[in-house]
Amino acid sequence: NYRAWLKDHFLDFADEVFAIYPASRDADVRQAVIALHDDYVCAQTVQALAKDTARAGQKAYLYYFSYPAKGASASLGSYHTLELSFVGGGHFRKARWGEPDAEDWKLAGIMSGYWTQFAATGNPNRPGLPIWPVFNLKVDLCLELGREIRVRPTPHRERFGVFERSLKSRLASIRRHSGL
Repeated sequence: NYRAWLKDHFLDFADEVFAIYPASRDADVRQAVIALHDDYVCAQTVQALAKDTARAGQKAYLYYFSYPAKGASASLGSYHTLELSFVGGGHFRKARWGEPDAEDWKLAGIMSGYWTQFAATGNPNRPGLPIWPVFNLKVDLCLELGREIRVRPTPHRERFGVFERSLKSRLASIRRHSGL
């Protein structure tokens, strides 16, 4: 079923996507789909938006959230939307997270500082915070927000090409069939 789903979604690129997100047995499919989803639906789309924004001459700030979940959600590691718990000073649901510790509050303060500064000025940087670089097409860096805050290459970017080629192929096919 996984390979059929890939064929349905990625057409001629399904085998290439499978090679990047393999599953040799049924038990491997869940992890492959999670990794594929994280890269295709979340990471590559946001990176494409940052690229388009930069090409349009505007500033973009790309981040990679890597802080692991705690409490009842700990088995999920770091996941999409978890970062929202840290913005606005920290909103940790104790039933799921447990009691926040000093490290949790520190990251919440840093992230709230970035988001507040960005909302006020269009630039997240201010004194007292690690520098968050403007996204640059030539170097493709992001700010990692996790146990460590650092500038790093955009994770998994080497995987994104297949998604871009698949999308371009689909768009070309739609144009051919619609007479555009």
